[in-house]
Amino acid sequence: MFNPSYPAPASTPRPDDLVTYEQFTLFMEPSGHTLTVRTAQRWAIEDRLPTWPDPADPRRRRQLVSVSDLLVAHRDRQS
Repeated sequence: MFNPSYPAPASTPRPDDLVTYEQFTLFMEPSGHTLTVRTAQRWAIEDRLPTWPDPADPRRRRQLVSVSDLLVAHRDRQS
C-alpha cells in the first residue's frame, strides 16, 4: 500500500521544472504575489509535494521543488 509521506518516494518521476524555494519567490515577485521562502516551504509540507535534494548543495540540505506544483498550491490558496 502506498503511504503518502513527505518527502516523496524515489520512484516518483523527477519533473523538469525544479527550483529552490528562494528561486520560486523571486519568480513570483514580478506578478505582484510576493511571498516568503518559509511560506513556499509550508505549502510544500502541507500539500505533501515531492522534493529532491539540490545536487549543487554540498551538504544536501537545500531542497528542489516543482514550480508547477507550487503554482497549483498558490492557486488553491487564493480566495
